[in-house]
Amino acid sequence: METDILVRQNQWWKNTDSIEEDYHLGLYKESKIKWQPKLQYEFVLDKDLIYVLRGPRQVGKTTLLKLIIKDLLLKDKVDPRTVFYFACDQGGIQNDRSLKDLLETYIDWTRETVKKQRLYIFLDEVTYTKKWSTGVKVVADTGRLKNAVVIATGSHAIDLKHGAERMPGRRGVGIGLDKIMLPMNFREFLFTVLSDLSKKIPFVDCLEPQKVYKQCRELTLHQEEINNMFMKYLVSGGFPKPVSKLFSENRISKDIYELYRHAIVGDLVRMGKREDYFRQISSAILNKMTNPFDWRDIVNETEVGSHNTVSDYIFDIEQLFIWNVFYHIKSIGGKKIAFKKRKKIYFKDPFIFHNIRAWCERMPDEWSASKEYVENKEKLGHLVESIVATHLKSHFEDVFYWRKDSEDEIDFAVLGPENRWTYIEAKYQTNIVASEAKRLRKVGGGIILSKNTLDISPDKKIVIVPVHLFRDCSKLVG
Repeated sequence: METDILVRQNQWWKNTDSIEEDYHLGLYKESKIKWQPKLQYEFVLDKDLIYVLRGPRQVGKTTLLKLIIKDLLLKDKVDPRTVFYFACDQGGIQNDRSLKDLLETYIDWTRETVKKQRLYIFLDEVTYTKKWSTGVKVVADTGRLKNAVVIATGSHAIDLKHGAERMPGRRGVGIGLDKIMLPMNFREFLFTVLSDLSKKIPFVDCLEPQKVYKQCRELTLHQEEINNMFMKYLVSGGFPKPVSKLFSENRISKDIYELYRHAIVGDLVRMGKREDYFRQISSAILNKMTNPFDWRDIVNETEVGSHNTVSDYIFDIEQLFIWNVFYHIKSIGGKKIAFKKRKKIYFKDPFIFHNIRAWCERMPDEWSASKEYVENKEKLGHLVESIVATHLKSHFEDVFYWRKDSEDEIDFAVLGPENRWTYIEAKYQTNIVASEAKRLRKVGGGIILSKNTLDISPDKKIVIVPVHLFRDCSKLVG
């Protein structure tokens, strides 16, 4: 492989300051809202490690890599040739052999002049490359990755995960080698758009009802600001581009919706999936928001001929970070999952929800459709419940729902540290009726997430807190 192919994506080899003119960093600099994920500082770059960074398309993975590269070049003053970036989807690296040749060409060329210095290798969208892990593994087995750190990114969770598993013993010894970059949660969103609040707002690191109530009560001082931002978050979600558009132009333009939708559909098509099936399945799921259903229910409403095909689609789409699947637990306090019972599906991000909904329902103006949905009090509760689901799922591995019948159901059963269960009801309404508290009392207490009510039961076992305060103060540890 010729070195000029490498140079095209590494202009800082010619002039270190050219990193300032990088396309992605230029967009970042021009953006009204600049999200700098803490994930940027979680990579240990002075050890021989191979990191895998997963996340949805257009979440900012490339920008994150470029920010790391900029720090290496301008702050740490490393030799520019020790920093190698390559976007596999743009560079045409289609298979493991091409990736092997790419890495060997770079490393051998660099080691001619930079013999002992550490190398920093960034492989972007590596899931574009078939059997990418084999290419990296072969290079590692030759010893070329000694005194080097590798960060590989991709948008398909399963492919990256399986690729990482195919490199046993080659990734180095370290904690947290597999990382996930998701859109901003509401707390990150709030601190990004209102950075002055970051030092004023406390957080809780558990789901103990009394502690949640206490911290939410302290937040009432800033409740108006937080709620205003929560309403914006319900439209924009946490992806950087729509957030920036909203705050710079007070709306999200059609090209932004299309950019994300085309990226999702493109990934599915590359996986061998049909666009029309994705649309039909998504439409059926949207009609069942917050309600449990069976895969066969989807078959009955679509042209998809088999519940197994439906299952495959739902699982693959989940791996693209579009939604989460929640399972039913057989009994309160038990750990057995009823895999064959009906499931619930929640969209991960409000912007993706609005985008797919407008597409499925053939609404020409996605922005207006999003605004109308958020202004509909009856429908909005479904979206808020989805946001709560994503929040809990991002912090805890074991999040389920429990249902005895239509009158006896708990939205979320969360298994936290020390095998302690917390039960949560999402009720985005002004007045909380007694039946909601009655359900939680049956299971020993829990948390009700309201629209604006803040209250605690006399025995302190049941608390009611506004969902926007809960989402903001909860920096949970799962």
